[in-house]
Amino acid sequence: MSILRGYQELTHIFNFMDNKYKGMTVNERLWASGLMDEFDKAVKEKDVIKAIWILEKVELTKENIDPILVKHGLKFEEKK
Repeated sequence: MSILRGYQELTHIFNFMDNKYKGMTVNERLWASGLMDEFDKAVKEKDVIKAIWILEKVELTKENIDPILVKHGLKFEEKK
């Protein structure tokens, strides 16, 4: 195998790992990660920190997380 081919294969593997949830909805990400029940429990208990942690685990950004928190009646206020 050439060095270039090996590099291409490694790049493909790392891109897959970085994008394992690409194209999935939030619910699909939660289900695929096995975190659906844990997220539902965090929402029910109004545990904002845990909900954020879970959403970050399924590779959502702050811009994606904020509307989800609002939708579920959760609010995160940063301390100043």
